[in-house]
Amino acid sequence: MFLKSNIIYLFFLVLLASCADTANDERNALNQSKYVDLKSYFEAEILRLNYSNYALEKTLLFDGEIEKINAAKVNWKKEIEPFLDLDILKNTYTGRLNVDSVLVGLDEFTVNYIPNDSSLDLKQLQVHFNHQKINSIKAEFASHNLLYQSYKLYAYFPDSLYMIEGSQKVKLVHSPSYSAIGRIIKK
Repeated sequence: MFLKSNIIYLFFLVLLASCADTANDERNALNQSKYVDLKSYFEAEILRLNYSNYALEKTLLFDGEIEKINAAKVNWKKEIEPFLDLDILKNTYTGRLNVDSVLVGLDEFTVNYIPNDSSLDLKQLQVHFNHQKINSIKAEFASHNLLYQSYKLYAYFPDSLYMIEGSQKVKLVHSPSYSAIGRIIKK
């Protein structure tokens, strides 16, 4: 009798544990469904831009030095690749971002992702939609420790421009700031 009651007790514990895992999986799936797949979006943008007729006017600023580049033939993978880091479907972000949507107009809305965990370097991500298409993406990253602080700002406007700005501060070392602004120009 004792063995039978222990087996029944063990069976109910396993059943409860599996239900809890299912509930967590469902909660994670629901949360993930609110996340925009930016990695796939930017991979598709790279392909689209490679097969489109666009040129690039790029302005680079590093530690006060300015360089301007005009390119008719563009390696869009190289240009857009930094934006692949905006992948909020990574396990790092699962369940750690609050999602808020704001209706801006009749066919316009913005989805804001703000971390609920201060240890994340992503501080804010904003995706603006117009007529169900992405109109702009902006992301802000910051991290710091006793010796180091860094800040990055990403902005992308399809068929218009992209921008990456950043700064790094390292104690006792010269700390440059930088920016890259690329204007996407239809030929």
